[in-house]
Amino acid sequence: YLNVPMFSAIRRFTTIIVMFGEWRLRDRIPPRKQQIAVVVMTFGAAVAGLTDITFNILGYLWVLVCALSTAMYLLFIDKLGRESGLNDFGLLYYNNILALPFMVFLETLLLP
Repeated sequence: YLNVPMFSAIRRFTTIIVMFGEWRLRDRIPPRKQQIAVVVMTFGAAVAGLTDITFNILGYLWVLVCALSTAMYLLFIDKLGRESGLNDFGLLYYNNILALPFMVFLETLLLP
């Protein structure tokens, strides 16, 4: 639905969504220079989207859903890490342990 350069450009919206989420949920505002850098990066992605000659609305919707779900996941992991006291390794370990049954199920279902 979407070519790789456009996918990469539109995924840049994830960062601004996370910044907005941290502001609304945690009252955390990043430094002004960081805000400007993210806005410029996101603006560049929007300009790239406007100049895409192979425009496909379904492709853009899927990438935006991907960006939203990634941002929600990052905000959730941040909240979980703060509340549980786990470090990055602990969060990664438990995330993989919890995902393992689903991955084994999908592997047995999809592979011959």
